[in-house]
Amino acid sequence: MTDSLNNKELIAVGHEFARTLSSDTPIIDMAMMFTRLAERLDCTTAALRYGEVRVKDNY
Repeated sequence: MTDSLNNKELIAVGHEFARTLSSDTPIIDMAMMFTRLAERLDCTTAALRYGEVRVKDNY
């Protein structure tokens, strides 16, 4: 997985990964995927909050 995935692509990869999870899935693979999803969610949340602040400041 590359850093150039957009949010929709990352979500699709996350859903596919969740469908294929099993007791044979290495814990490091799970941890890496959950970390990537959480980081992207944090970035998206921060961007949305920044946008809200900018909108409020303009009114």
